[in-house]
Amino acid sequence: MPRIQLEPFENVGNTSVAVLTTERLWPNTLEQLVLVLGGTFTKAMITRLQIRFGTKTVWDLTGPELVDLNEFEGRVQTATVLTLPFMNTRARTLAQQYLFAPDFRALGVRKVQIIVDITGATSPTLACFADVVAPGLLAGAGNSVFRQLLNTPLTPSAAVSDQPQQLNYGQAKGARLRALHFFSALVTELKIKRDGLDFFEGIALATQNALLTEARWTPQTSVFSFVADEDDNTDKTLTSIRDDGAGGSLVPQQILMTTSGSGSFRAIADVLAGLDG
Repeated sequence: MPRIQLEPFENVGNTSVAVLTTERLWPNTLEQLVLVLGGTFTKAMITRLQIRFGTKTVWDLTGPELVDLNEFEGRVQTATVLTLPFMNTRARTLAQQYLFAPDFRALGVRKVQIIVDITGATSPTLACFADVVAPGLLAGAGNSVFRQLLNTPLTPSAAVSDQPQQLNYGQAKGARLRALHFFSALVTELKIKRDGLDFFEGIALATQNALLTEARWTPQTSVFSFVADEDDNTDKTLTSIRDDGAGGSLVPQQILMTTSGSGSFRAIADVLAGLDG
């Protein structure tokens, strides 16, 4: 596994937006990015983290949100290193693991940007490494999708019950929903309907966390998580477009959220999708 250091970030400062632009990942397959923080710069000070492939933003979340997602998957966290994993090491087979990893030759993407909003750090330093392997590890459609982390702001104005949510979770052909994470203690229950049928029935937070724990996940405080491939079988991720032989048709799907009160928070969708969404 080659591990290469990418170009330096520009504009790294106490309160700034640091940007790294690279073409060094071409034409390889990316397993993960690794940010190395220095000075009095902590992950909590990353108020926005974006990854762009060409002009498309494929990751958009905060440092603390990414820490929660990594810990949820069982990754041990350290003070100065933040991993941005694409390859899914939990998946059952090697092919399923690399389904999440972007193959830049297949995607036709040369330019990648990593954008880090820094707030409140003192004399921060920031470097980035990339773990890459050869392109062409998967055949066919598997080369055209990869892991994306997409956010949706939610602002319930009061306690709601089974309120439909319009979430950004990848709705183009080939897209698959792997997980949803609601970053608020206000979310007490979740339901998912597909084709008008109950797929994930209303399960209370405590019960859902107990089931996830028994399945070797690590539920995070004040986060309601749903995982389609709870047993690490990626074939169970939820497709958005059915292959009906006529160009594909949308699978009717509803995300119904119950909260205990009003508030403002975000949902992060962990999806497999291509550059077309």
